[in-house]
Amino acid sequence: MLDCSVNFIRSSGYFRAHFWPPNPNVSFERIYITIGAVPSEDAEAARTQMQNNVLPELVSFFVRILELPLNSPVRREEQTFEKRIIS
Repeated sequence: MLDCSVNFIRSSGYFRAHFWPPNPNVSFERIYITIGAVPSEDAEAARTQMQNNVLPELVSFFVRILELPLNSPVRREEQTFEKRIIS
């Protein structure tokens, strides 16, 4: 379970997730996820890539951040995860 705000944004050709720590304007951690559309002929390959590679890597990326203490310098910085979907 993620104990932070998660927002999804649609784009094209890539998968990107941003982790933002609290700041003076927003008092909670946030995750913004941008995912791209692919041509229909690439949909099955993109789905397989997402399920087998991208999503497990994304979960590991966020688990590593969220397991850190709240006052960790790494957890207090913006973090980005990005993968190209079917190039």
